[in-house]
Order: sequence, then structure tokens, then C-alpha cells
Amino acid sequence: MTPATRSSAPSGHAPAARRDLRRLAVELVGVVLVKIALLLLVYYAFFAPYPRPDTRPAAIERTLAPSSGS
Repeated sequence: MTPATRSSAPSGHAPAARRDLRRLAVELVGVVLVKIALLLLVYYAFFAPYPRPDTRPAAIERTLAPSSGS
């Protein structure tokens, strides 16, 4: 191989390698986003905390000493 052909060979492959790296980066970002979305879906479907109970004094008073309406 002569020095001229050696220096021209890598430059011919550089755009293809850059395109492959870009495609790989897009795929990796896509996989990460899909995983995050699935984890959020699983969290909200199975592990989401219950609504917080009403702890205002008036609500506790109604719970502990309900008024008799009859």
C-alpha cells in the first residue's frame, strides 16, 4: 500500500462511521427513553402512593366525634 492510498482509505470510511455512530446514539437514547417511560408506567400502576388523608383539625373532629343528625 502506498502512502497516498493509505491516507485516502480512512477518509472514505469516515462518513459511514460517523453515520453509524449517530444511528447508535439515536437508538441508545430511544432505548433509555422507552425504559424510563415503562418504569414510570409500572410505578404509577403498582407503587403510586395512596392519597394523603385529610389531617385538618375539623376533619379529625368529624372522624372522632361524628354529629348525630337523627
